[in-house]
Amino acid sequence: MKKIVRNKKGFTLIELMAVIVILAVVMLLVANRIGNTSKDAKGRAFYIELKAVRKNVEQDCLLNGFVKQSSLEEYVTKGETSVSFVSYYANSGVTIRVKAEGSKFKNINIPPELGNGTDKDNNFEADSTSTSTIPNYKFTIANCRYENDKKSN
Repeated sequence: MKKIVRNKKGFTLIELMAVIVILAVVMLLVANRIGNTSKDAKGRAFYIELKAVRKNVEQDCLLNGFVKQSSLEEYVTKGETSVSFVSYYANSGVTIRVKAEGSKFKNINIPPELGNGTDKDNNFEADSTSTSTIPNYKFTIANCRYENDKKSN
């Protein structure tokens, strides 16, 4: 009589399915993490833009004692942000708004420094129309005036 030798090596269908499910879960976690990293980076980039605009306005105010409308227009970054004058009060200074315009800063994760609406070091404040998808922040420079140097037509 011949003995039939069965090869018991290999994986069962259930074992293969379990491995596939585990790999799918790991892939989902990694994909989610990568997506959030991109949003975090965009949020940090917007925060850097805010700080750069603030530094430029402060330099104008230190050099001239005022900030000009034409200077604010120069601070716009490649159509991605708009910088506009909000208000001027002699006792509180000039308030400037920085708002996302282009796709670079849409749908971002607001960095922790701006997450609660204020940054203690730079005094950034979430504007009333600000959302996580369209960031819109303002800041005030004390002891600074605003001058509209635009010539009306």
